[in-house]
Amino acid sequence: MKKNHLVFLAILLIAILTSCSSTKKENSDKTDKNDSSTKQEQPVTKENPEKTIKSQNNNLIDAEELLPKEEVEKVLGIEIKNVKHRNNETLGMSGMDYYNEDREQSVWFHCFQQPAVPNGSDFNVKKQYQENKENAIKFESAEMLDDLGDDAYYAKMDKKVCILMGDYSFGIADSLSDLDEDGRKENAMKLAKIIETNLKKKLEK
Repeated sequence: MKKNHLVFLAILLIAILTSCSSTKKENSDKTDKNDSSTKQEQPVTKENPEKTIKSQNNNLIDAEELLPKEEVEKVLGIEIKNVKHRNNETLGMSGMDYYNEDREQSVWFHCFQQPAVPNGSDFNVKKQYQENKENAIKFESAEMLDDLGDDAYYAKMDKKVCILMGDYSFGIADSLSDLDEDGRKENAMKLAKIIETNLKKKLEK
């Protein structure tokens, strides 16, 4: 009787261990599947120009729409190999970098947009522009520019063209071409005109 009882306990123990092992394997398989699914669903960032993630802020105008890669190539006469988006939605800012192959130099552009600044934020696009301009003047680094936006200047220290246009301000610099500073400034002004034209079209819609 005792022998039968021991045999029964041994069989019961084996059954329990087998059940635990099977459950553990099933959970492991589910975890692996979930991990695999999660990896496949990871978004592709704008580091890859083929697949990009659009901003969730409907009021934010994509900088690439204001200054397409093809326009940069046309003005500089250089093929753009890489692009990178630099958005900061808490400041209502969308930006772009247009690189050569080694990514050491670029044409970079950013646009601050008051309509895209989140509700409750005290960030003011016009105020920021004026403060930056006053600082540039203070350090004798501002060259006033005509025929661009509502107000424009060239910041000599940063080597960039800065423009205020209504509730929008943007800056652009060329550190990609092989030209001297005057030539690069001229390129930046040409690109600024393209941005201004495209921004006007966006605002008219």
